Amino acid sequence: QSLVAVTHPHALNSQNRPSFARRHTTRFGRLQGTHFQSAFNTERAAAGLSLDHRPQKVSTNGGLDAYFEHLQNQHAAGEAGEVAEEEWTQFEFQKQIEWKPSPASILVGDARQLASEEQLEAEAHAQDADVPSVPREAEAALAHINAAIEKEIEIRERQEALEEAVAESIGRQTNSHSLASARLTILADNDYYTLPPNAVPTTGRYAPYPHTLAEAHKTGLGSSAALVTSFTAALLTHYLPTSLFDLTSEAGRHTLHNLAQAAHCAAQGKVGSGFDMAWGFFVLFTYKAKSAETVYALRFFLGLLSAAFWPSVVALIFNWYTPRELAVRLAVFTVSDVAGAMFLGALQAALYRNMDGVHGLHGWQWLFVIAGAATIGQGLIAFFTIPDSPAITRALWLSPAERVLARDRMASFGAKTSSMLRPAALRRKLRQIVVHPVTYFFLFAFALNAWAHRANAYFALYLESLTNADGSRRYSVYQVNVLPLGGYALQIVTTVGLNALSDWKHWRWQVSIGSAAFHGLFLAVLCAWPPNDRVVLSFYFLTYATNAGSSSLMAWFAEILRREPEARAIIVAATVTIVYVGHATIPLRAWRVADAPRYPVGFPLVTAFTGLTVLVQLGLLFWERRHPEIVEYGYEKGP
Repeated sequence: QSLVAVTHPHALNSQNRPSFARRHTTRFGRLQGTHFQSAFNTERAAAGLSLDHRPQKVSTNGGLDAYFEHLQNQHAAGEAGEVAEEEWTQFEFQKQIEWKPSPASILVGDARQLASEEQLEAEAHAQDADVPSVPREAEAALAHINAAIEKEIEIRERQEALEEAVAESIGRQTNSHSLASARLTILADNDYYTLPPNAVPTTGRYAPYPHTLAEAHKTGLGSSAALVTSFTAALLTHYLPTSLFDLTSEAGRHTLHNLAQAAHCAAQGKVGSGFDMAWGFFVLFTYKAKSAETVYALRFFLGLLSAAFWPSVVALIFNWYTPRELAVRLAVFTVSDVAGAMFLGALQAALYRNMDGVHGLHGWQWLFVIAGAATIGQGLIAFFTIPDSPAITRALWLSPAERVLARDRMASFGAKTSSMLRPAALRRKLRQIVVHPVTYFFLFAFALNAWAHRANAYFALYLESLTNADGSRRYSVYQVNVLPLGGYALQIVTTVGLNALSDWKHWRWQVSIGSAAFHGLFLAVLCAWPPNDRVVLSFYFLTYATNAGSSSLMAWFAEILRREPEARAIIVAATVTIVYVGHATIPLRAWRVADAPRYPVGFPLVTAFTGLTVLVQLGLLFWERRHPEIVEYGYEKGP
């Protein structure tokens, strides 16, 4: 038993035994206690034991003392002449005649703490009557059985957990539905849509309309919320199982409502505001990012959502302003980005000084909170303020007379505004865009010009690289954030001023090509990198004054394709996509941090981009003068 106690201590725990083998917790055989490990430590055990110990006799009747006392009483009675009454006296002797140490004397070693022999015997008799003795071999066997049972239970639990994980993984990867082709017919109640409540219907409730959506002049998805809701509900109910979409449940109706609203906004051409709001939410959530990977993921979605905003606003401006207004409106829109950068630069400096640590947030986290909240508010306002195109506008703040006036203004110089296109017309327009020279003239001219103006985006790194004679930084973090604000202010003034001149004098190519030429000159000086820091700083600031060309270039492009509103929007969107790709890839080699501040690859590269954009714009000017019909008839050859 001692060996079992040392190697399998759990076997002595009564909870680990089956019910038929459980014993009293204070008893093991005839020994009290379960401190069996002391049997292997002979030196410690011997130090606490009495070497010559015998149970002491107690003064009670019974045993040899009682017998001796009775003999004395008989002898005394015989001497007195008394006749002793004969009787049979039964005496109870101790069961254990030989000497045996008690359990307490072995485990404790203090003879003064031992109970009386009779009390020990009484407890032993009572416990023997209640609990049967279990052999040592049985105890060892039970210990091994318990260990085997526990191991088997652990193995089965692991196996069940593994099976559940595998089943869940397979269930996620297996599609329980298919997306086969289907024909959808929507029935609209004539009485509900066309007749007043007191009218008597003259036809059946459901009138036939033997045309598909592709053949209809207007799909109706942008006009009827009921139609788009019915259409969405039919698709979801047909293709999805009830486990994923159940129209009778509250969750199913909630899902239908959200999807139908999104489809309705898409049909109305008002998805841009939703993108702005989503972009604002992602900006807002950036302040909670805990790792670089989270920031990368958020930045991906920020780029995805913000990409739709810029070309959408440019297309909107193309639809509402005449040539005498167009360039300056485009300039105001483009410099609004610069004004936002100025505001955020000043805000960042203020947050760094005053808000760092407030409510447990760093200054940069407060910047994302404020920018995200402002963007969400802007997106909400845009749902009610963006008027779409004069041909299809339903803006609440425009009266019917103002809508007619807007269409007449654009028609006065032969411009067409955007309208709903049938799929066949859209496909034909895409083919014409792909093969037309104007597409590539504008794409390369605008993209090269945009990439060239990335040179001053690294102005802050140049300021950080400047040091004093003792090696300390010349400009503090606050100054690095504030100094570029002067360049932004110069860019706003020159961009708006030169494009106002472009509208007044109708100097489209003059402002566009002239700005690019001056930009190339300033970049050439930075390529040489003068030894004087003041000269470098001055030419860095001058590069901000050459951004007026992009707005005049877009106004020039819009006038060339004044008869092709859809082509204008698509080409601008494609061009902006190419620009974003360049902004993401070119800096990896041209504007490396290790090359700061001289950038031996970056400055020569953007100087070459500037020369190329000048050549492409000259080519566009030459082609336009050779093909004046494009302005009057668009992609069509003639009347």
